[in-house]
Amino acid sequence: MCNASPLQQAILQSINTHKVQDLENFLSLHNFELSCFLKHGINAELLNAINLDLLKKHVNEENITARELLEAGMSQTKVDEIFGEKPIDVVCAQCSKTFQTEEDFTNFKMFCSVCNITPPPPSMDRYEQIRDNDKRANAKTIRSWIDSGEITIQGLIDQCGLSEDIARRLSTYYTNTMNDEGIDVKNLPPLISGRTDFYFIGMPAAGKTCLLASLLAYWEYLGIYNPDINNPRSLEYTDVLLEPFAQGYLPNRTDSGFLDYINGSLNIRLKGSGFFGRGETTRSIPINILDMAGEAWRKAAQGREGRAGLPDHRKYLDNQNEKAMLIVIDAGLDSDPAQGRNLGRIFSYFDDWKIWNKTASVGIIISKADKLTASMDYESLQAAAETFYNSPKCALLKNGIETRSRECRFEVNILPYSIGECRWGQFLLNPDYETNNLLKESAEHLTEWILDNTGGDNSGGFGGLFSN
Repeated sequence: MCNASPLQQAILQSINTHKVQDLENFLSLHNFELSCFLKHGINAELLNAINLDLLKKHVNEENITARELLEAGMSQTKVDEIFGEKPIDVVCAQCSKTFQTEEDFTNFKMFCSVCNITPPPPSMDRYEQIRDNDKRANAKTIRSWIDSGEITIQGLIDQCGLSEDIARRLSTYYTNTMNDEGIDVKNLPPLISGRTDFYFIGMPAAGKTCLLASLLAYWEYLGIYNPDINNPRSLEYTDVLLEPFAQGYLPNRTDSGFLDYINGSLNIRLKGSGFFGRGETTRSIPINILDMAGEAWRKAAQGREGRAGLPDHRKYLDNQNEKAMLIVIDAGLDSDPAQGRNLGRIFSYFDDWKIWNKTASVGIIISKADKLTASMDYESLQAAAETFYNSPKCALLKNGIETRSRECRFEVNILPYSIGECRWGQFLLNPDYETNNLLKESAEHLTEWILDNTGGDNSGGFGGLFSN
C-alpha cells in the first residue's frame, strides 16, 4: 500500500525523470515508500539500479512480495538476492536440459531450442497491460517482451488492436543518448555573433526536449534546415534528437550539464512578402539554439549544490546577441507546484546576468496543450493555452514575466504546442507530419514565431511563411 503525502505524490508523478541517487535519497532520507515507486510505474532499469540493502530494508518493512517486484520489472536475479533464494533451474520436459542464467530463464522458460518445443502461449496479462497503457508497459519494456517471445507483433495487432505500423515500430524501439555525461561549457564552441540566441528553457518533464526534436524534424521535413558542420557537438546532438523521433520514439531528457548549443540556418525562399513561390530568391537565416537542461537548472534553483558551474555558463552566455526566450510550461502545471517557483529563480539569474536587457521577445510555450481541451484543432488549443496562462496556476510565472516585460520592453506571446497522442511512456503514435495535424501546426506556428524574431544581421519580420 502506498501512503504518500501530497508533496510526495507530486514527485512520484514524474518518478522516471529522477536519477538513481535521487530515488535512493527519497527512500533513505525523505520517508518515501518503495511500494509508491512500484505503484507509480518506476521503470525496470531504475528499479534494478537501486542499492540492494536499501531495497531489502523497504521490502521487509513494507511486506512487498517477490511477485510485486517481478511485475514491476525487477530481474529474477535481483529478487533472489533480496529474498535469499537461488533461481530454480528450468528443465526441458523432453531432454531434461536445464537453463540456469537469468537470460535463459527469462527468454526460454519452458522452451528448449535443442528439442524445438513450442513455448507456452504468451501471457494475456502483457497484452492487457499494453491495451490499458499501464505504466509498467512502457515502450522499452514492450520491446523486451517481443524480443523474449512473451508477446508477438501479430499478438499486438490481434489482441491490442494496434496497426501493423505501430506494432512494428514498438518491436524496434530504441533511444539515442550522447556519448558523454555532459560537456564542459569551456569546451563548447563560442556562440556565433550577429544572430539571435534562442533560449529553450523548461523544468524536467515539461516536454522541452521532445518539442525541440519535433521542431528540428519539421524543419528537416520542409527541407529548410542546414546544420553548421563546424560544430561536431551540434551535429551529434541533432542526430540524437532526430533519428528516434522519425520513428515516433521520444528523446530522453537532457539531464547533464546546463546547456547544449545547436547552430545552423534556415534556408527560406522569398517572393515579395511571401515564401515558396517561383522565381524566388533564397535567404539563409542563421540561428543559435541553446537547450537549457531542465534538471541542472532545477538543482541550481533549489540550492547551492547545483550552482557550481554557473559562473562559467554566465561567461559563455555573455555576448551582444539579441535574445529570444522560449519558456516551456507543462499544461499539467498543477502536478508540479514547484515548476513556476523554480523558473522564477532562474529568471533571477538572468536578471543578474543582464540577459533580459538584451531580450526582444518571449514565447510562452504551453506544451501538451491537447490536455487542456477536447477540441483537437489549433485554434482551440490557442484559446485553451491563453486561458491556462491567465489562470492562478501560472500566476507566479506570469507576474515574473510581465514585470520584466515592462522593464525591458519585450513582447510576450502564448504558443500552444502538442505533438499528438503518446502512449507507453516515450512513444508517439503518429510521427507523420502529413497526417498528424497537431504536430504539424504546432511546429508551423512556432517556426513562424522564430522567423519573426530573428535579429542580428537579419531584421526579422519573416511572418507569413506558410500563408498562401
